[in-house]
Amino acid sequence: MRRLIVCAAFAAALLMGPSVVAQVGEAVSIDSALCVVEPMSVDDLVALIPTGTPAPRTNTGADFVPPTGTPADAETATAVSEFVYELSACNQAGNILAVFALQSDAYTKGTLSRMGMTEAQVQQLVGTGDPVNTGNQNVTTINDIVVLDDGRIGVAVTEVVTNPSGLVETFDMYYTLVESETAGQYLLDEYVLVSVV
Repeated sequence: MRRLIVCAAFAAALLMGPSVVAQVGEAVSIDSALCVVEPMSVDDLVALIPTGTPAPRTNTGADFVPPTGTPADAETATAVSEFVYELSACNQAGNILAVFALQSDAYTKGTLSRMGMTEAQVQQLVGTGDPVNTGNQNVTTINDIVVLDDGRIGVAVTEVVTNPSGLVETFDMYYTLVESETAGQYLLDEYVLVSVV
């Protein structure tokens, strides 16, 4: 199954749109309406294409060991939960430019570098930039939220994705989030797909 988190700024408008606040360990059925971030423009995405030798990918799959940290406080956990649900919603909605808008520039540059993407390939990837309805239904569970030693946030996530034909896949993932320029809001800074069942 193709994932829009490309291996894929949490908007203040979320406060005025649909929101879900759940406890760690609670499975949440995702509503695509939660994807309210302003999508990145194609020009801004193209500007992030790096040059030089592709970056290596580390900490993948079964060799990944989650970093240690301290439990996040309630305010941080709420903001992180909203971010995770919006990211899932944008994936579910097939809104790839919104997904890119929820990633740090450093993460996006690294991803494009590892994929060896050219401007033409990026243009092909995003197409018109309009959302492409996947028809999927995501059920997302946040398993743990910790503050890491470097100040970033570590989030263990399980996502159960049911596609229109009824195929069910379970993705265990680990997100590392960095605070955006807007205090209390986050961007995806690292992504590890730990396993797929």
